[in-house]
Amino acid sequence: MNRDNLSKLADYLLRLPTDYHDFDMGTFCKLPGTEREFGPGDAHPCGSVGCALGHGPRAGIHPGIGDDAWPDYCENQFGMRWFSDAAEWCFSGAWSMIDDTPHGAGLRIRWMLEGKPIPSTHEFETTIYAGRLPEEFNYLA
Repeated sequence: MNRDNLSKLADYLLRLPTDYHDFDMGTFCKLPGTEREFGPGDAHPCGSVGCALGHGPRAGIHPGIGDDAWPDYCENQFGMRWFSDAAEWCFSGAWSMIDDTPHGAGLRIRWMLEGKPIPSTHEFETTIYAGRLPEEFNYLA
């Protein structure tokens, strides 16, 4: 896990204003009103909607060689394999149904970096689709 890049992203997300509208955990990065999604190397710096991972380039975490798709960017820049427990906790599109805010995403990353327990992918999927998280994973507390 690349703690420096994760910390940089969390700080960036937590600094965004509460009325920030260019955030959607269900979308990596796209221009509003379009169906075209952008990859890490061609993500627009402003005016585009993106998830926590999609905001990585805006936070100054630039894609490297081989970061042709978002899962590659996740692994190479954040040290997390796509669909791993850590990646699901930080970047899953399922968060769009329960906490679709940059502040919440920043807090989840901070929670993980502090060594607090995160759910397994199975626990995450089971609880998030039920519309709740178990008390031990209350990252907002």
